[in-house]
Amino acid sequence: MKIIKLTLAERDKCLMNIESQIETKKNNLLEKQKKINKNIKFNQLLENIRNDYQKYYDYIIQQKREQIQAMNILNNYIRELKNSGNLSENNLKDASYEEKKILNEIKQIEHHMNHLLKQLQQASNSIDETNTNMKEQNNNSNNNNNNQYIKSV
Repeated sequence: MKIIKLTLAERDKCLMNIESQIETKKNNLLEKQKKINKNIKFNQLLENIRNDYQKYYDYIIQQKREQIQAMNILNNYIRELKNSGNLSENNLKDASYEEKKILNEIKQIEHHMNHLLKQLQQASNSIDETNTNMKEQNNNSNNNNNNQYIKSV
């Protein structure tokens, strides 16, 4: 196994690249979900796929909630350590630094979760709008058919 040493900046750049790729994939999945949602009325298979996407997103949201919960437990533990008075000055500084990191991570996880929930809401609104448009088109088509029938009689 080859060990690659990276500077902190290089490591951060790699992590940012990975996060960017993940975000791109999430957006691609959401766009696919929106397309599937528009066609769901016409195909039972698509409805099953849409349900699978929904289960996937529900699972991801649940994971994010569990991550936040775990981070809060860690943060509470660090706070208790800091308040106990048993830490040296260096350990207290380290604990404060870790506490800030944890709080930033919680904010980031919450941001991602809220973004995902917003995307799901948009997809749901898209479904409702598509269904309304389809109903209007069907009603217009039925009215045209009725008018044509009346003219032929």
